Amino acid sequence: GILVDPPVDTSAWLREHDIPPRSVDSVLLTHVHGDHDGGTLQKALFADRIRIYSTPTIYNSFLRKASAITGLKIERFHRIIEFVPVPIRTPFRIHGGRFVFDYTLHSIPTIRFAVETGGRSLVYSADTLNEPEAIKKLRDEGILSAERAADLLDFPWHHDLVIHEAGVPPIHTPVSALAKLPDEVKARLMVVHTTASALPVDSGLRLAPPGLEGTVRLSATPTIHHEAIRWLRALQTVEHFRSLPLSKAIDLLQNGELQRYKAGERVIRRGDAGTHFFVILSGRCAVLHGEVDRKEFGLYETFGESSLLLDQPRTADVFAASDIELLALDKEAFLQFLAGTGVERRMVRLFESRRSGTWELLDSHPVFARMNAAQRSLLQSLLMPRVYSAGDVLATAGDPAAVALMISEGELIERAADGSEFRHGADQMVAALEAVAEGRPQPTTIEAATRVTGFEIELVGLRSFLQRYPGVYLQLLELLRR
Repeated sequence: GILVDPPVDTSAWLREHDIPPRSVDSVLLTHVHGDHDGGTLQKALFADRIRIYSTPTIYNSFLRKASAITGLKIERFHRIIEFVPVPIRTPFRIHGGRFVFDYTLHSIPTIRFAVETGGRSLVYSADTLNEPEAIKKLRDEGILSAERAADLLDFPWHHDLVIHEAGVPPIHTPVSALAKLPDEVKARLMVVHTTASALPVDSGLRLAPPGLEGTVRLSATPTIHHEAIRWLRALQTVEHFRSLPLSKAIDLLQNGELQRYKAGERVIRRGDAGTHFFVILSGRCAVLHGEVDRKEFGLYETFGESSLLLDQPRTADVFAASDIELLALDKEAFLQFLAGTGVERRMVRLFESRRSGTWELLDSHPVFARMNAAQRSLLQSLLMPRVYSAGDVLATAGDPAAVALMISEGELIERAADGSEFRHGADQMVAALEAVAEGRPQPTTIEAATRVTGFEIELVGLRSFLQRYPGVYLQLLELLRR
């Protein structure tokens, strides 16, 4: 679950290649140049809360750049990013791997890293001038200290996989320097940050191929706790469960079971009695409520809870859309797992919201339709169905709290203080988002022009949602200002 220096459009690339974006919860940032940090900003804005590993200098530079690009205050990013400062030349654990970071020689502050886990290791150079003669010259001219030069010259070429950049000096490593390496090193070396045409024929250098077809696997030995870690990560990631106490994690490990299905196999039959609750650990499931009403669920998404909580037959057919692994709790274990947590009420509310047509309503909205399933489920759990008659005043300017509404059918009139009017129809959201986000009074008056059916959005939850997903917030602001 670690992205290293993700470039722009990384999130879209993951989706297009069927790699669940939720499988990545951490970013390792070596420096702040657009080809290395663009995807970091996207991940911070549009995904779940992420963890960034870097030095304070590099991270603060990233925050200043992100703030300048988005117009969001730096404080907003502290709510959606957990920053973990990494030490230099001191072993540091990330996801069970033993990392060692060091500085490189580049135009701005930059770090490289080596990592070992399960008996295998790799080193990533990041952007750097790694040419011995150039480093020695800078040392002899007094530009680099003897200690700094010695550290740069002592590059750890011994790892099982060496991922090294190449480019135009003096801020990148010339290909000629890599071509001089011993054959045993070049056999473990993959070159990045350049093109195949830049590698001399018969140099023994290989370009790291892009795309999934270029995947390199180092067969590390998994820890004895590997499966338990997968289950606990699922528990941490599912929105309903992330704040549960440690005792519930123990219940999960004691009572859960792993189930596997091949693509096309049925997991649940509509009309059957509910027996299990499921969390997807890998792969995708197709949920069918009819011949054409199909939805797909992916990593860490849940299904099967409604029939257990409501003691009703299954309401949909569920098939494996790919080979899948599921974490399953039987009915007794599931109800015991939720007992005393309040989660069951939120799950029932989400089920009722989905049954009321909120999935289709969100699908018709230009911003909400692009949200991931976790974001959508969280928003759906905040929606409360409402029906208004023509002439009903839903909110008055100056009310202590701003309101937010989603319209299914009908038309609302919004009147501003200057007398201007705006009309909102089906599939639109009506909200003074900045007032909602900051907890300020309602700035306009909203009245039903016709009979209106729709959903009111619970304000405290919406405020938390907008703070947690500022990318969605920015898109909504742009849409509402048009």
